[in-house]
Amino acid sequence: MSGAGTSGGARPMSIDSTQSGNNVEARIEALENIITQLTEHTIRQVPPVVVPDVVIPPAVVVQADVAPPVVAATLVNIKGDLESLAKYGTRFSGTDLNWSAAAWVVEAKSNALAFAPNCPAVAVLKVVISLLDGKAKDALAGGQPATLEDLFLRLTSHFNVADYESRVHSAIDSGTLFAKISLFSIGEYAWRVFTSLTQNDYNAVRMATALCRFDSGSFRFINVSPKNVTAATLHDICIRFQAQLIIRDDTQKAGNWRSGGSFRPRNPPAATATAAVVTSAPVATRVNTARPSTSTSNANPTSGNPSVSRPNGPTA
Repeated sequence: MSGAGTSGGARPMSIDSTQSGNNVEARIEALENIITQLTEHTIRQVPPVVVPDVVIPPAVVVQADVAPPVVAATLVNIKGDLESLAKYGTRFSGTDLNWSAAAWVVEAKSNALAFAPNCPAVAVLKVVISLLDGKAKDALAGGQPATLEDLFLRLTSHFNVADYESRVHSAIDSGTLFAKISLFSIGEYAWRVFTSLTQNDYNAVRMATALCRFDSGSFRFINVSPKNVTAATLHDICIRFQAQLIIRDDTQKAGNWRSGGSFRPRNPPAATATAAVVTSAPVATRVNTARPSTSTSNANPTSGNPSVSRPNGPTA
């Protein structure tokens, strides 16, 4: 048998390709079924994963018109400073005698530094322009200045010192310099006007003369002639004159001096807040503020108060 097999040769087993392909597909299908079953079994064994709710915060929207707290506070401060400058800043008309243009420029710069030191220059310029009245405001008709310095230059060029001094001298000569000034501000006003003039002895004598004409009785207590007043002594004269005005006014109200004397207030007295200039410098000569005796006798007008020299009023 072996020989026959050897000699004749044994033919290999023939494999049907169709059957072989079907077996492979069957095996693959069987494997897929097993994998599916295992997967389903695993899923059944593992508990489901609970995903917690995640709250997503809304996006923060920054509005353009809402400023941070620091910026908002700064804006509030700037607004308040500008309002203070507009309310308390010194006005200028170019026609009254309170200030010359040059003196007002110095005052305006001081106001800006005092009330609005950290404000934008453009905003300060706008407020300072709002302080102008009358002819001073009309002087800007050619166009608004771009800076404060430009504003000041235009005003000082338009309102020169020589014209201002001429108007002050005319008011002194006509006796109208203090016509609209409160009784309790005469000395302060006289000094302020003088500082707007060229500060020399000539203008000091002119101002002292104006004070003497307003009330020669009060000026008499200063014990100096107007023609001897100098630029260096005028400030003290204004202080002492103002103090004496107040003393004489109080005494006259008490009825201790007969009416119709040399003292006649030109304006009704304002609130009893005396001008700051009254106490801004020491008084060179002590003034006795004691009221004169109420005695109606004219035999000795200084009895009871020897330090006060009473002016002689007209007889009744």
